[in-house]
Amino acid sequence: MTTRLHGDRNVQTLELRLFNITCLYGGLTCLVYSLVNYALGLGLSGYAVIFPAGLLLVITYAFARYHSLAHRWFRLLVFPVLLLFWIALIQLWFVNAGTQGGTQYFFFALAGIQMVLIRGWLKIGVLFLFIATSMGLIAVEYQYPHLVRGFDGNEEQRYMDILISFPGAMLVLALVVGSVKRNFDRVYKKIEAYQLEFHEDLTLASNLQKSVYEFDPTLASGYDIAVKVQPSGELSGDVFDVSRPAPERLRIFLADARGHGINASLSAMLIKSEWANLNQSSLSPGRSLWLLNRRIVNRYKDNVTFSAVLLDLSERDLIFCSAGHLVQYLVTPDAIKELSSTGPPIGMLDDSNYYEETLELTPESRLVLFTDALTEQRDPTGQEIGVQWLKELLHKSDLSAQKMLDTILKQYASRLGQSHNKLILADDLTLLIVGPQ
Repeated sequence: MTTRLHGDRNVQTLELRLFNITCLYGGLTCLVYSLVNYALGLGLSGYAVIFPAGLLLVITYAFARYHSLAHRWFRLLVFPVLLLFWIALIQLWFVNAGTQGGTQYFFFALAGIQMVLIRGWLKIGVLFLFIATSMGLIAVEYQYPHLVRGFDGNEEQRYMDILISFPGAMLVLALVVGSVKRNFDRVYKKIEAYQLEFHEDLTLASNLQKSVYEFDPTLASGYDIAVKVQPSGELSGDVFDVSRPAPERLRIFLADARGHGINASLSAMLIKSEWANLNQSSLSPGRSLWLLNRRIVNRYKDNVTFSAVLLDLSERDLIFCSAGHLVQYLVTPDAIKELSSTGPPIGMLDDSNYYEETLELTPESRLVLFTDALTEQRDPTGQEIGVQWLKELLHKSDLSAQKMLDTILKQYASRLGQSHNKLILADDLTLLIVGPQ
């Protein structure tokens, strides 16, 4: 029944339904008051404005409810309708007992309706207009009480006015609140459905990303390797890859896409795809990054940018190349070697060059590769934890890859005031330890 009268809430907007409710019940109330005033013998002044206002409101309702283009033009009628109400209520105030009657209830109800129908700062102006009108009418009634009709002093008729006004105003206000509540519930259910669907999609994407990033442990035979990937959310913007471009070489690629969250994870998947499609068997680390940069810039312009580190391990040496990545570390029993960037981030410049650094690799050497969350995450005081703690830890760490990784993570979590088994991070973290076995 209400859907037929007010309009389908699944088709019409909340504002249009409220406009329909206001015109329909406001118009009917005006017509009822006109008939009551006529029956009370108040003369033409008792319904000269109220009755035409009621007719106009009911006609406006009919057009707004059933016209196919009402959703486009009804806002043009909001101000005229509110003005019509405003004029009718002023007349009703003087006819129906002023402060002792029930007109003030309608001022209250109409003020609530206009707060929904009018947008922007204008609603404040109209609200103050209604308040000023009410206060002005009270002042006029106080100064000139003879202007207000009190139904000739008949208390029963005065109470009749209140009995009509109070339920009428409450009905209109209840319909407005009910319509708002129903629309809110509908929107909330849609949001819940979208959230559920979004969460399912994220879970599927997360599982897919994990399967894509998995590597065959047999590829790393002859090397001691440990990896920890900790996304800041469901998806990660970090990329790592382990491959064998030649039987005597182990190649490790680590990249950190700009930002985090879904955008970064999409970039990560693109990076992984482009990296996998490079024919790397005859390419050195520097040449591989150069070619990857050209492909990223030519295909994605500056929409995909990231830092990366690439290294080749063989029996006795290490070839290192870094594209704007933060300092990484080569740990030996005697020292810690800092491995700095050898070129700009990938995806920024078309003609970037990436230089290689060749280092001696001993059986006791361990490479510590990581993304920036390991040093830029903030501690409980709001300060970045920095890199000094990591360097101090590496000086005295056990050279087993897994033990070194576990030690780093426990110290990292301790500095963040968290458990290493359940880290909550603002950025994606990838930590990889590798060395000869």
